[in-house]
Amino acid sequence: MEEIRIGIMGGGYACKTELIRNILRSTEINFNDAGEWMDLGVTVSNKRRLHLYASLERRVKKGYAAPPGGLDAGVFVVDSKKGVSKSDHTAITTVKHEMPCIILFDDRESKEFNSFGKNIVCGSLERADFAERLIDFLANINC
Repeated sequence: MEEIRIGIMGGGYACKTELIRNILRSTEINFNDAGEWMDLGVTVSNKRRLHLYASLERRVKKGYAAPPGGLDAGVFVVDSKKGVSKSDHTAITTVKHEMPCIILFDDRESKEFNSFGKNIVCGSLERADFAERLIDFLANINC
């Protein structure tokens, strides 16, 4: 079984928790106050295993914790009201040259966001139908 390592970055605790619950299709998951990068796995329809690495820390820090090495794709969660922060902009710009990368907005509307190039796919993490599109995208990326 092929495995894909995906880092979920940016955004806040609630945003990343909602995204992971949508991907894993479960509201029963309780992450408590995990400050370390967690490996949450899900097997998708084409028999690929998606390993989601997320730092689900409630405390707000300047900058961001470095994700584990060897990631195949990055997912950045963006606060729609604030836009892309300077640290997220730097992270996205750096990561997009090394791997496919996705930006998600924490609102109910799907939005276009093209300033980071062709590897960006955008949508809303609060919409269940977008979670399905996201899973399809992640399951079919070329690593």
